[in-house]
Amino acid sequence: MIARYFVDISFSLEKHLYENYKDVLIAAIDNMNGYYDAQLKDARFVEPSEHPSFIFMKTHIADKEFC
Repeated sequence: MIARYFVDISFSLEKHLYENYKDVLIAAIDNMNGYYDAQLKDARFVEPSEHPSFIFMKTHIADKEFC
């Protein structure tokens, strides 16, 4: 699971995992607030069709319904 998915470190980790491991499942979490540049988030968003083992959840990791 990668929290704060669109942050540089998390995004780089996701890219590294897909390039180096064949059977990786990535669950990315981001609440999509305005703290980081929206254009950057859009540019980094991975379409599920590009990586079938990618799951994106638009939520906050502290949200009680998520836990």
